[in-house]
Amino acid sequence: VLVGHFLLAKAALHKQELFDYYDKVWLSLQKTVFLSPTLVQRLRIGDPPMERYRGCRLIVSRVVDSPIFDGISLFLILASTLLLCIRHATESKRFTEAAELASFLIVVGFNAEAVLKIFVYRRKYFRNKWNVLDFVVVVGCNLSVMAKSTLGKGSIVRALRAFRVGRVLRLARYAAFLNAMIDTLYTALAGLANVSMLIALVIFMYSCLGVGLFGTTAHGTYLADEYNFQSFGNSMLLLLRVSTGEGWQNLMYDLAEEQPGCTQLIQSPEELQAQGPLGCGTPFAYPYFVSYQLIVKMVMINLIVGVLMDSFSKVQQAKLTKSYRHQMHTFVKLWKEEDPAFSGYLPFDRIVLLVLKIDAPLGFKGSKSKHVFHAMRFLRLYGKNVHIRDLMILLAQRAYLWLREEAEMDTEIVRFDHTTLVDWILAFPEVEFSDVYQEKCVLIAHVIIASHVKRFITRKREQWVRDDDADDKKREGDRKLAIQKKQRRSITPIHTGGLVLLSKSGSLSTGVLGDTGAGVGDMEADAAAQRAGLTAWVTAWESYRSEATLGEQSNVLVTQLAPPTAEVLIQLSPLPWPPPKS
Repeated sequence: VLVGHFLLAKAALHKQELFDYYDKVWLSLQKTVFLSPTLVQRLRIGDPPMERYRGCRLIVSRVVDSPIFDGISLFLILASTLLLCIRHATESKRFTEAAELASFLIVVGFNAEAVLKIFVYRRKYFRNKWNVLDFVVVVGCNLSVMAKSTLGKGSIVRALRAFRVGRVLRLARYAAFLNAMIDTLYTALAGLANVSMLIALVIFMYSCLGVGLFGTTAHGTYLADEYNFQSFGNSMLLLLRVSTGEGWQNLMYDLAEEQPGCTQLIQSPEELQAQGPLGCGTPFAYPYFVSYQLIVKMVMINLIVGVLMDSFSKVQQAKLTKSYRHQMHTFVKLWKEEDPAFSGYLPFDRIVLLVLKIDAPLGFKGSKSKHVFHAMRFLRLYGKNVHIRDLMILLAQRAYLWLREEAEMDTEIVRFDHTTLVDWILAFPEVEFSDVYQEKCVLIAHVIIASHVKRFITRKREQWVRDDDADDKKREGDRKLAIQKKQRRSITPIHTGGLVLLSKSGSLSTGVLGDTGAGVGDMEADAAAQRAGLTAWVTAWESYRSEATLGEQSNVLVTQLAPPTAEVLIQLSPLPWPPPKS
């Protein structure tokens, strides 16, 4: 509860009491990354020229920036840490000499690293906090070596040897989780200093009150010559011990109870010096220690936790801002390549190619062009061009949605800080700013809709042409079918002894038997008539074969399955031929 109120009070101080973590990050990104005036300056003037190394400095810079150099530095740090772990008080003289020699060589390696980096980076070397830490550790180790060689042994030499422990801190730059913790502590230094001063003030007040209340109280089981309130110094040390929670209730009982031989009279300074404190305990010890525990141990310690949490949030925010700033640097570089004179305008197709080279969330690397078109649907068009002012607003909206893990198409729900947005728009006075709902404003969405309508009309026209072709084919097929039916009606059947024949001339011939195609004949007819009908059938069949209508097909079944023609065909089946179409 206390930590929450602390964070709310701090947010209210900066008028951000209604903001959560993402809102604070978003506000910082607007002002420092996306809609920053320095971005306009970089685009119009360009980045300051980078310092170029030449000669020996160039060679040394390649050595310092190489992974092998970092590996050697890490090896020296690990060796120094191992050396600190294996030292002990009962080590032999030979082991001590070997350890001191190894420590000296490690110090020489640290000095060489610092000298090479200072030679390459010069002033920039001290702008990095990790380089500053390395430099302080190296200077401390040098002082330790110099003090040992001049003074030999002593308290100063032992104190300076404590700098060797600082070598372990250099491991933090190679471990991500340690790096985050060190950054948090570094960021929290100012806040911790303020809280520490407040704690010191509270301890100071309670120390003065303790001397007045318990300065003459007789010693008990836990209240002794080393732990008492007889002086301000003793009171401060005792309260610092109580802050850790070590046996504070026992001290409270000793100061509240009456010890054997105590007196209620006020002792004079002479009596106190001669007899020692003999005063009786007082019930004020209970509220004194309980209130101290609540204020210092509960409230103040939680304030420290609140400061650390706020600092950790700032560190994470700084890392996130740094990643976006790196992507923005890539964007500015690509834009300067496309628009060296910085007119502020680029054709939309080149804008698409540009953002496809930048990683998400700022860019669309790995996405399809169709996806980019839809994501940029609210961009204004000036002819066929897009202005960087509107493009940066869109990219900032994408960054916010990425932070919130929301749908990246919902850019219209993103809201900007009013002052920051107005300053960004006024940075380009030559570009007219119009609302997207005005009729004269042309968006990418209009182009997308127009292209969809055009494709729809094209597909419809192609479909209409195909439908017309299909209708023409159907009418042509119906016409041919009608002609075929008409030709079939012109062929007249001939009944010959119960067998149906087709005459080329179309003249009707009446057979002996009266059936119309069964091919069997009337069983009651006389045998002579049947033989006459069979003779006529064989004569017709031979005449049909001689005309070679069916070619090599001499089988009756094949003759039955042959396609109908205007020639003489023999009907052998009671079913009509050809079969009707289904």
